[in-house]
Amino acid sequence: MAGMKLVVNPLVLLYHKVSIATGGRLSDFSLRYNFRNQVFFARKFHGNTFAAYTALVESAAGIARVVLRGDTIRHLKLRLRALREGFSMECGPAR
Repeated sequence: MAGMKLVVNPLVLLYHKVSIATGGRLSDFSLRYNFRNQVFFARKFHGNTFAAYTALVESAAGIARVVLRGDTIRHLKLRLRALREGFSMECGPAR
């Protein structure tokens, strides 16, 4: 904005608490929108083939999370539902 001054302090540090407003990294909200939107944006900007690849990789990663990191089957099912939802959304032309 014209006439406004910007003050910068290079010594200031900001910390980002991941997904704190949405309930954390493994909240239903965070999982649903993260995985749904990955497929949506892959379809919109790279096409269905790349979106299918993205969904395949994310599905395999979800299974690995259950086996190796202790995520629940419920988390995996939520991720898979979100991926399907990403394919069902109307994405229109890329801008």
